[in-house]
Amino acid sequence: TTKGECKLPAIIAESMYDNRVNNYAKEANSIIVKDKKVKKEESLEKRAKALVKKLYYREMQSSNPADFIELFSYPIDSYFNKKSFTRADLLKDKAKYLHDWKVREYSNIKLKTISLDKKSKEIKIKITFNYRLKNGKKKLKGVSKHLLTIKKIDGDVLITKIEVI
Repeated sequence: TTKGECKLPAIIAESMYDNRVNNYAKEANSIIVKDKKVKKEESLEKRAKALVKKLYYREMQSSNPADFIELFSYPIDSYFNKKSFTRADLLKDKAKYLHDWKVREYSNIKLKTISLDKKSKEIKIKITFNYRLKNGKKKLKGVSKHLLTIKKIDGDVLITKIEVI
């Protein structure tokens, strides 16, 4: 669907359900189409948790390293103990991970807010999950715990750090 403002000359907007109008046609200079999903701004915590879920669900479902680019702020402050991790570094790391582990299953995913700083618009979220990784005869399973730092930057919510805890 398309959203935004549309200005058309001599447009008529139906208003048959408006009981204040006797003539069921109303002249309008413009019509604004709003996205139904956008209500008031969602909380930083809600958006950050949705971002964390998106990252890990993409890891399970995607085989394209480029699918992860939009989720991070670059350079990433810390990416699994590697400092100033660039976009190119992320692409290389994800390509290797996706190649090494063709089947990636995460379960029992739990998120917990560790800290929230509304002034700096930064939140830390802990994710814990069980994983099963496979590639041919290679198999790996266990429990993973990560701490993600997420910031609201120019209206976007982006990951700035991922650490193993």
